[in-house]
Amino acid sequence: LTIPAKAGDVLVKYAQSYPTGGMLTATQVDPGNSGGTIQAVEIDASIVAADCYVRFWFTNSEPIAAAEAVKLLLKGYGGKKGQYTFGSGVTYTSELWIAVCTTSITGDIAPDEDLAVNILLTPA
Repeated sequence: LTIPAKAGDVLVKYAQSYPTGGMLTATQVDPGNSGGTIQAVEIDASIVAADCYVRFWFTNSEPIAAAEAVKLLLKGYGGKKGQYTFGSGVTYTSELWIAVCTTSITGDIAPDEDLAVNILLTPA
């Protein structure tokens, strides 16, 4: 990430790799922590051919990735690496879950290629 971490911040590295047409499931990002602030998110889709979407949920149980409404949605552009930075951060008060999908809001198909997401968090 191109922003400096402050004391107490945590950098969470998430990698997703599925076979072609793999089913989408949500992954808990920072187990053991309930709540915090997302400072920045870097999506490395440099080897992914098509655009993809990182879905975020703030819930105390695993969301059904294909059906549950997302709380934050960020686009990763195929063949590129990009970063989202949030001035005052995105606060969540429960567990943080993410999944990467080939469609924005609905659908349950993961990208065919490897994808990496780095999340800079300040735990509550």
